[in-house]
Amino acid sequence: KLKNNKQIIENDYSEIEFDRESNLLILNKNSAKGVSTLDGKMIVPLDYDNILIGGTYISAYKENKKLVFDYSGNQIETSFTSYNKVDDNHAIVIDENNNYNIVDKNDNKLLKGEYVYIEHFSKDLYIATQGNRTGLISSAEKILISMKYSTMQKIEGTNLLQATTPDDGRVDLINENGEITTGINNAKITKKDDYLVMSSGSERKYFDMNGKETTYQKINQNNKLYASYKNGKWGFVDANQKVVVDYKYDFVTEFENGVAGFKTNGLWGVLSDDGKIKVEATYQINSNDVKFLSKYYEVDNGIGVPMYSGDKVENED
Repeated sequence: KLKNNKQIIENDYSEIEFDRESNLLILNKNSAKGVSTLDGKMIVPLDYDNILIGGTYISAYKENKKLVFDYSGNQIETSFTSYNKVDDNHAIVIDENNNYNIVDKNDNKLLKGEYVYIEHFSKDLYIATQGNRTGLISSAEKILISMKYSTMQKIEGTNLLQATTPDDGRVDLINENGEITTGINNAKITKKDDYLVMSSGSERKYFDMNGKETTYQKINQNNKLYASYKNGKWGFVDANQKVVVDYKYDFVTEFENGVAGFKTNGLWGVLSDDGKIKVEATYQINSNDVKFLSKYYEVDNGIGVPMYSGDKVENED
């Protein structure tokens, strides 16, 4: 490892693993492991069979013995193998039985149940998993949402959770007060600048950043037409809910910059905001998460980078 062209870590290790949470290096030499800082300071000697970093604790194992250190290399007398401070009064730990728990500032366990995972969500709310089901609890083990979801995770950049039911794959939204808004089966959530889109192959819902359901008409009041769903088909209505484009499409996008996409018989085309076809249904796009820009379209390449395709137009109107 080099810093300012000066070698910090010697080239005599068989493996160096970087732990992103702690910004520490786990070093391996001849099957012996230790821990150093990025500046090369050894804080846990190269004398252990295994090293695990959990929260602010470093657990070092040798034969049947375990020692726990802090990030400065000071040995700690504790039975916990992981310690993540939430606030001045609470921390999430992994105990001697490999169960998650919440402790107070004196390291007293606050939960009586056995949990395989706990993550802080908001205020005094925690995502908690028992067996293969997940719910929402408080630090006093008050059940805010029972263990009924198969997954529950934070939506990046919001104070919301998305939770999936195990039987039908319905995706619900949960706000920071633990209130549930029922969603759509087998849906995907996409975060826009100031709203969320929840969509499946046939349905779509919009939510504000507080998790309250809204409409695209309220989000974008300047559009001429808005997507509408009825009897299993999609069409478009105006601001007064008058049908302008009949309900005949398998799926559509909302209008952006005067154009929208429509899907029929597995192929996509483009409409202008007067309801007329701009491009016939000729594009084969293996996603409903698509944005049309005139006669071109934008899709995600799978790693968060947009890709553009479509017909080349010599004289764009």
